[in-house]
Amino acid sequence: MPSPLPQHADEASFLWLLRSRAVWLPHYRLKDLAKLDGRVEAHVDALRIGGDDAWELCKENLDNFPEPGEAFAAASVAFESGKQDRIDHVLNHARDNPVLRAPIVSALAWDAQRLFTPRAAALAQSTDPLLQHLALATHALLRTDPGPLLATALKSSDAPLRARALKAIGELRRADMLFEAQAALADKDAACAFHAAYSCVLLKHAAAIPILRRIAESSPDPLPASSFPVRAAILAVRAMPLAESSAWHRELTMKKLLRPAVHVAGASGDAAHVPWLLEQLGNPLASRLAGESISLITGVDLAYEDLDLTVYPEDPQGPTEDAEDDNTLPDPDSYLPWPDPAKLQAWWKATASKLPAGKRLLCAKPIDPAQAASVLVTGFQRQRRAAAIELALHSPKDPLANTAARADRLPRSRNQAHELARP
Repeated sequence: MPSPLPQHADEASFLWLLRSRAVWLPHYRLKDLAKLDGRVEAHVDALRIGGDDAWELCKENLDNFPEPGEAFAAASVAFESGKQDRIDHVLNHARDNPVLRAPIVSALAWDAQRLFTPRAAALAQSTDPLLQHLALATHALLRTDPGPLLATALKSSDAPLRARALKAIGELRRADMLFEAQAALADKDAACAFHAAYSCVLLKHAAAIPILRRIAESSPDPLPASSFPVRAAILAVRAMPLAESSAWHRELTMKKLLRPAVHVAGASGDAAHVPWLLEQLGNPLASRLAGESISLITGVDLAYEDLDLTVYPEDPQGPTEDAEDDNTLPDPDSYLPWPDPAKLQAWWKATASKLPAGKRLLCAKPIDPAQAASVLVTGFQRQRRAAAIELALHSPKDPLANTAARADRLPRSRNQAHELARP
């Protein structure tokens, strides 16, 4: 009878990769992540039990296909074994390919008590930038204190390590390091400068908002939700007074920066933008994104309410079957429903008067800690990210909620969610 280990290794790699993408997708909720988490854990657990045979299999997979999913599976088995030669083998792949750092961090955080906690001090005290990066990133992912490592990393000549440290300042709400974040706003490395500005704004340093605005306006092209310009637009507008965000929206429309304007309209939470968003439904380049912004403000689920098209127009943004077409990037609006303009116009006519005027809304209700905490549990992933930002801006001390964390590490009920809103 053939060994089931090859299937466990393949499934652990594939499902982790699926999950790493799912946390940024618009059609996943926390309950959906929980199902994925359970499937990933089942296969990882089988690899743990597989011992030496599992390692040899994962090692071979990683050597032949040095991709993120294979790195996650191999790291899970290598660190579980405690054997330094296996750990070094995985780390050497990450030295050659920085893209493999994130899956190794994910493996350490996935079962932190077994894999990370026993090694945290040794990793943090190393002078090796890669090991420091793994330690700092895992601490940040778990929202735990990295100790002196954070200050050390901010002074590193290794740009990815500096960028991760600057990102951690905001995630961990380290107001004591606001000066260091401000100093890094002029960093020549783009990732460092972005994360410095992002963390400054999360720490309520409004002077960094113009930097995020410039980043948000740097590309009018369709970009994934994880890109710097999209994230910059969303945080900047959520940190602004409503009148200021409305003025920025007008500027973006005058500059014909359509997609940034759609992001800003949705993140503003202002129902006054809905009529403008409805006007964008006829533009295939912005239709689905405009529908998502309407949902973010009003809470309407287009697919559930049957407000989407049943026959889709041709997608103008994704790759085509033309061999001469250089566009190989996936459509960033994939998995968003195509709104039906006529149905949505009629729905808005019947709904507009029911929404409170002159207030910032998140999923139909005025933004306050209780509503944000509720959306953090019940919303789609991008709505959950919005809720996490709102909670962070409300509270000066609590860590930024990690919407990519394992589902069993987050509140699972509305009552538990409301605990997040308590002062």
